[in-house]
Amino acid sequence: MKYKNYNTANILENFDKKLNKNYRVFNNEEIKKMDEEYEHKVKKKEQLKLKKKINKNKNKKLKQNKDNTNNTNNTNNTNDSDYSINNNDENNINLSHDNISEHHNDNVKKSEVNHLVVSEKKKNITFEDLNICEEILESIKELGWQKPTEIQREILPHAFLKKDIIGLSETGSGKTACFIIPILQDLKDNKQSFYALVISPTRELCIQISQNFQALGMNILINICTIYGGVDIVTQSLNLAKKPNVIVSTPGRILDHLNNTKGFNLKNLKYLVFDEADKLLSQDFESSINKLLLILPTNRITFLFSATMTKNVSKLKKACLKNPVKIEVSNKYSTVSTLIETYIFLPLKYKYTYLCSLCFHFQTRNIIIFTNTCATAQKLNFFCRNLGLKSICLHGKLTQNQRLSSLNSFKVNKYNILISTQVGARGLDLQDIKIVINFDICSCKEYIHRVGRTARAGRTGKSITFVTQYDVENFLAIEKQLNKKINKFNDLDENDVLLYHEQTIEALRLSEIEMKENQELYKKNKFKKKK
Repeated sequence: MKYKNYNTANILENFDKKLNKNYRVFNNEEIKKMDEEYEHKVKKKEQLKLKKKINKNKNKKLKQNKDNTNNTNNTNNTNDSDYSINNNDENNINLSHDNISEHHNDNVKKSEVNHLVVSEKKKNITFEDLNICEEILESIKELGWQKPTEIQREILPHAFLKKDIIGLSETGSGKTACFIIPILQDLKDNKQSFYALVISPTRELCIQISQNFQALGMNILINICTIYGGVDIVTQSLNLAKKPNVIVSTPGRILDHLNNTKGFNLKNLKYLVFDEADKLLSQDFESSINKLLLILPTNRITFLFSATMTKNVSKLKKACLKNPVKIEVSNKYSTVSTLIETYIFLPLKYKYTYLCSLCFHFQTRNIIIFTNTCATAQKLNFFCRNLGLKSICLHGKLTQNQRLSSLNSFKVNKYNILISTQVGARGLDLQDIKIVINFDICSCKEYIHRVGRTARAGRTGKSITFVTQYDVENFLAIEKQLNKKINKFNDLDENDVLLYHEQTIEALRLSEIEMKENQELYKKNKFKKKK
């Protein structure tokens, strides 16, 4: 086989060298030296501070003595005596420093203990402790939620006080419930029409948010209207005429209705929520968001949620939030602790061979494979099916009905492999995803959203990123921004991967034929529509 002549060992060694340039492992002796140097610097700083204090006291005493004494002799004597006292003080600096450092260490220990006690108390907080109404608590119990997540513990008390909020947390941390629960609690007593508007970047996420509203509000009778593109605007107008309590929409479609649907307005809007705010403020949606903010009333409560804080998000904060409470549970770029992140370094031409091997290795588990383009997603779907695997794809070139049926089929375990573009990386809460495979490498921000499809709500999961010889720089950039080293995936043996090579070549040949046929059909349908 050609693969045997390909010296992957050298490539892997070079790759490891490149990785180790940015990461150095220190010995215990080196760490001790670094600690000693740091302690020495701290002591020096404290000594300097003490000297400054002593000098200040000395100057004060000199001034007082000059004022109190009229004779120059007396002043000289007092100065000499003061000087001798100060010299003694300087000699005692080390003694006083030891006392201060001991006292400081005691205070640090006490503060650490107090911090641990507070964090343990926070972890033990239940939904009942957060003053959530009984109707919603019953729904939470039926959903099987045991304790609030960290972001929920921090945000909900502020949300009940009707404050503007910026919530930053990694994907899968329970941000959606942070805005649904306060809105539902308000609607329990006052079922006002057009009470809340939730803006989301994708159709799939809109549907999911609506489902979450229905699940949490099963004991509170409310009307929810979901609006997005690709669906008849007239039927949506009829749904809006029923005056729903909550609207969940994409930015462009709600703007169309505000401009064109007669009798529809949001003058009495009380809640405005931006979910996945970093994506909403990209070039695709920025103009729609700006126009929307000009139409909507300013006297409202605004929630802004995102996994990452970008420049655009901070601009939006200044534009539409009033004295917001910013709650950040994670770093700018971070993943959950229950996620095992790995990579496979491989030659580009054997990418499909490795994927084939992985799919059979994890055949019994639910897998999401992420690609950068719609064409690759479609090709991979044909490829997996030609291997006899149960796969379905999700990308932007599918119709709305096709996308929904793909998601529903995957949710009910009709298929165990979902091949998706970035459309499926944002906000989708798919249960029991054990493996995420990054077939194509992406930016750090998108990487966080992709791997966030697994290890959700405290569950464990694994991500595997394919790194070819052309992806090394991008991969190192992801590691640098995450501020951690991603481990190698060692569950596959190279010789075992080779066994699937011939099978891979045949499946690829068939999938390329299907891709050509698919493109011809697409062109014919497009031509018919134009006629």
